[in-house]
Amino acid sequence: SINYILDFSSTSYGTFNLIQGQGKDLWYDQKNPWSLVPEDKVKKVKVGNHEAEYVNGSFNYTGGKNLTWNDVNGHQRLAWSDGTRWYLIDFWPNLYPPDRVDRDQLIEMAESLVDTPPETTSALDPDYLYSVSDAETISGLDLKAPTLLPMEKSFSYARYFPDSKQVRLFYGVNGELV
Repeated sequence: SINYILDFSSTSYGTFNLIQGQGKDLWYDQKNPWSLVPEDKVKKVKVGNHEAEYVNGSFNYTGGKNLTWNDVNGHQRLAWSDGTRWYLIDFWPNLYPPDRVDRDQLIEMAESLVDTPPETTSALDPDYLYSVSDAETISGLDLKAPTLLPMEKSFSYARYFPDSKQVRLFYGVNGELV
């Protein structure tokens, strides 16, 4: 389960939840039981090649244990299974101001999910290198870094100067040791 708070203000907020589990059977929500959703409110859609169900609305408790259907609160859910895992996107918008996410956008988000995000390698920034090994990689130099430092001084960043083939290692919160 991954949960996000959206459009947080002092009076309201929205939530976006991505929930997944093993198996073909969909998650069962005690507060919004999928099996009790009025049939005409469950829309059959596709997420990629997979059959899915989309619901706009949720139950409200009225009079103690009574549930009534409310489809004006903006609550949207999209559920599907790939045969090995089930997935549920659960979206509650902030009604002040209302979020502009619709069914098609939820489906588009669902289709963009991947098992493992593709690895991206970003180019090293010679003005701000996060490690001594990054400084060695970009400069081609075999660097020697101090192993004994004054108290409370640790590596902060490195900077490579290609014109002079020089690397500076900065230590301390404000880079006060170079």
